[in-house]
Amino acid sequence: MSAPRLLVPLTLCATALIVLGSLSPAARADTIETVAQYTSPNIDTGPFPLAAVAIGSFNILPDDSAMTISGLFGNYTTTSYGLTEQPTSAVNVYLGSIEVATCSADFMFCSGYDPVPDPWSYTLSAAEIASLGTGTVDLTAVQTAPYVIALGETTLDQAPTSTTPPAVTPEPSSLMLLGTGALGFAGAVRRKMMA
Repeated sequence: MSAPRLLVPLTLCATALIVLGSLSPAARADTIETVAQYTSPNIDTGPFPLAAVAIGSFNILPDDSAMTISGLFGNYTTTSYGLTEQPTSAVNVYLGSIEVATCSADFMFCSGYDPVPDPWSYTLSAAEIASLGTGTVDLTAVQTAPYVIALGETTLDQAPTSTTPPAVTPEPSSLMLLGTGALGFAGAVRRKMMA
């Protein structure tokens, strides 16, 4: 069999494999967003709790089945009010309407004057993720004791719905293209062996 006659079925097979291969969706990796550290501009003395203040926002994606938000109570790269190690007053942190962290205080600061920030983390349930919807969701804080809100970076880790792409059923025309190419190739090989 001549090379040009063998080229047609090979081309059909290759085209079908390319089409079928492109139908497999790639899994999306985790999406991680970070809101910068925050220090409130004023020393507040109440009455408490104060009104919520905006810390930042996150973009909630539509295909997430797991979300974890984490941060620090206190920030230690900001100099404010003469302090280079800024602890935070008692504060509640919210993602949308969901309370994700609470730091309570006996007197003023929720961690005393400890120079080490206190980490916190919260994993949202499926119902909480659904209640957030998609799009931009605000991160806010409510001060519940005197002095100042001081928070480190806050991070939202969003995991995709599935790490394994769903099985894709190719459309009939793709299967027909693959079958035609395979039959043409088999016929060409058979004719060559009989010759």
